Amino acid sequence: MTSENDSFTQSSSYKSDKITDFLRNFKEENEFKYIERIDRSANNSGILLNVTDLLENELLSKWITEEPNEFLDLCSKAITKIFKERHQRTKSFDVYMDEMTDKISVVEALGNRHIGKIVTLIGIVTSSTGLYNVPDYHTYVCPDGHKTIILKNKRPTKCGEPGCTFRELEENTPSEIFRQHRMLYLKSDEEFGYYGDELRIDTTGDLANVADSGDRIKVTGIVQTIEIPRTGHFQNVIKCNNIKKLDDVDLSLSEDDVELFRMFPDEPDFYQKCINSISPSIEGNPKVKESILLQIIGSPDRHQNDGTKIRGWLHCGLFGDPGTAKTKFCEWITQSGIISRAQMVMSKGATATGLIMGLDDGPDGRKVLRTGAMVNCRDGGIVCIDEFPRLSADVIDALYTTSENGIASSAKTGNQASKVRADASLILTGNAHNGKWNGALSIQDNLSIDPTFLNRLDFIWIFNDEYGEKSDAIIAKSILYGTKYDEDVAPFSPKTLGKYIKFCRRINPELRKEEGELLEKTYRELRHDPQAKDNGISPRHLNTLIRLTLAEARLHQRRYTEPIDATRAISLVREMFKQRNISISYADSYVQRTLDKAIRVIKDVSVTGLHVGDLYEKIMAYGTEEEQKQALADIGGSRELAHNRKWREVVEELKRSPLINIVSRKPLVLSYDRNKGDITKYE
Repeated sequence: MTSENDSFTQSSSYKSDKITDFLRNFKEENEFKYIERIDRSANNSGILLNVTDLLENELLSKWITEEPNEFLDLCSKAITKIFKERHQRTKSFDVYMDEMTDKISVVEALGNRHIGKIVTLIGIVTSSTGLYNVPDYHTYVCPDGHKTIILKNKRPTKCGEPGCTFRELEENTPSEIFRQHRMLYLKSDEEFGYYGDELRIDTTGDLANVADSGDRIKVTGIVQTIEIPRTGHFQNVIKCNNIKKLDDVDLSLSEDDVELFRMFPDEPDFYQKCINSISPSIEGNPKVKESILLQIIGSPDRHQNDGTKIRGWLHCGLFGDPGTAKTKFCEWITQSGIISRAQMVMSKGATATGLIMGLDDGPDGRKVLRTGAMVNCRDGGIVCIDEFPRLSADVIDALYTTSENGIASSAKTGNQASKVRADASLILTGNAHNGKWNGALSIQDNLSIDPTFLNRLDFIWIFNDEYGEKSDAIIAKSILYGTKYDEDVAPFSPKTLGKYIKFCRRINPELRKEEGELLEKTYRELRHDPQAKDNGISPRHLNTLIRLTLAEARLHQRRYTEPIDATRAISLVREMFKQRNISISYADSYVQRTLDKAIRVIKDVSVTGLHVGDLYEKIMAYGTEEEQKQALADIGGSRELAHNRKWREVVEELKRSPLINIVSRKPLVLSYDRNKGDITKYE
């Protein structure tokens, strides 16, 4: 006796009846859900079935998991039957499933566990073929007019009519049964890299036009195997049943994460902790770490009145002497997991196709549009190119436009696909072409790189291998025992930092007029420096200042920029240009005014140190009556850090100043150190 639950012994007609009954009778909110969809589908070729509905039915749940191909075919026939009953005409339907409740990875789909099963997975399309037509079946005709129908793309050796001996057959497949077909190749979006396994996705009909190279997608389909010609091997392929294009980066977070992260900027030493979280094993280089932090956070794109876009992503160059940890910054970015899309590309052997996009030979011999690192790491990702000066000139040429407008143009590939986003940030590393960096030469002369490309970099940091007993001892201890941090400024874990970056990227701050005026003043000063022309100071550097200011505001969860954001941006650019003997004056904001006054007070009043509460009182009473009024306007309120955000921001900058020693953290006591940095401003 056959059990109702034995799916392999039940007849197709029995299954079809059960499926038809389900579609006719399933209700949701007092409506016959699938009857409504079928009635509305007169102009559509597909019907969507929700997996959660099917799983409520024990029989259907078994059939969909054990025999998905047969199940989908029976669903299509059942829908056709219902449509004919209700509309008195015949119409065929494709059946789509929204998604399975349990997701699998690309690597799992390449194994043998899920062969023959319907699955859902998420990944990034790294390459795609062009569109071509495939029939549902092939028809061959012999000279006597007998038709031979086969399902596979393999020509029959003789006529299929019994008794007919003709072997010369002509294909006569009806044009109406041809369907568009495109193959996509998918990589995991969780463990994404330049290398790694790809999974082929076969899309047909309307699904063939949903996604293209570079897209992040959710695929539902059946895992099948196909033989690789002339090898005796088989590979897994997803026969796509449904496909959905996703946001390029998953920015979803739990409610607990959101609640926790909203309080982060109010924590003491929050900004310093963020900076220390960048490549924490590398000793020193605080300004480089700060710039990479802001690069990872990014800023929103800005759109002008004429419709053009000014990029919000930043590019960074790390150049100088060998053995100065430049590559280690890139290794940390690509290996720490703080961002989902990061790739390291070695300059030797790198091609324009590998970096941007181009035509390549696919696994089956067809030409595919293969996306490179800039496309695969778009929308907040970072591409690290090691030993960039060794990159061939034609590859650097290919990066010129893409690095600025974030578009990989199809015109470069000879393919008719639409333009593809490639708005990834760049971190470039490289040594001087003569080995040792020569401070007497310009950056372009040290690197032998076209200065017009260097001008596209928002940051250029020079790493000098300076000999010194104290610095050598610090680095040696860091290598041997790890870098040590005070408890109050200990780095966030990569997991926490990665989640916080996702949280911040949902915020799109706007530049206020006050900060815009500060940036404009700084830019004009840059342009008037005697070294400006030789160093290619251009409007691009004003855009760099804007991007940094917006990134600072985003990091601190601000809807609008504030003076502290512009001050920090200017300070960072000031330190960068200081390496090229280009000077920028301090920003005229409440942060810098109060910071200058605080350093003078600490220097003049205290030798052993000054408590920050007492420092606040002395600042308010320091100088002329006019200066005291200005101090009240700048940071007036409470001496308590927890209740006065402006004073807290000034104290944060004080603690980061090279002129200040932290005598004690609890309570916070600061002193002046003449042995640190340039003190001429405060003499």
